[in-house]
Amino acid sequence: LAAADRTGRALLVTAQRDAPASIELPGLTRAALDAIVAKYQDAVMALPEDESRWRVVLRDTLGWLYENVMGPTASGLGLRGRIALIPVGQLALLPLHAALAYADHAAAERITWQYAPNGRVLARHGELLTRPGRGKVLLALDEGQDGATRLRQVPQVAAAVRARVPDATVLRPGDATRDAVLAALPDHGVYHFNCHGQSDPADPFASHLQLADGRLTIRDLL
Repeated sequence: LAAADRTGRALLVTAQRDAPASIELPGLTRAALDAIVAKYQDAVMALPEDESRWRVVLRDTLGWLYENVMGPTASGLGLRGRIALIPVGQLALLPLHAALAYADHAAAERITWQYAPNGRVLARHGELLTRPGRGKVLLALDEGQDGATRLRQVPQVAAAVRARVPDATVLRPGDATRDAVLAALPDHGVYHFNCHGQSDPADPFASHLQLADGRLTIRDLL
């Protein structure tokens, strides 16, 4: 999915087609996307103090994404199965998958979404799925600091994962340190982090998850 000066475009690659298909997205211009992203990011930064404003901006953002990006694109996919989204540029800052759920919850239930930064990484992901231990689940939990931003649903998340995957490895609050997580990653194939995190647009590799004793960056994971 990519924006451009005059019109955006979605390139669809599926197992059912011999060649990629292209869908024109007239509303996905760079100027329109810049405006949407700026408003969305501004509302995010105002949380948690101004949650009412955030809800309004989120609704408007999802509506715009559905009308100009996900609606036209998903209609070409048949709204079913596993779909990998590769958003280019600032599109990666928006909740693309949530736009379908906002407009058509039933359709969204028929799709399993994943994101990838590019096609090469997506292909590499397929290779990783064949590795031993790919089915083992690692759950890392950290509530964060006390106050308005503390994650208060950690016990519920742990119980939900345990109910679905009884043999999951659980690193509880305080135990989910950077070294403990890095040591556990190679022995597991599915990772679920319930913690705070932060993106760094200026240095994407410095974007990180906030664990019990510090940051786990994208650079660490790579």
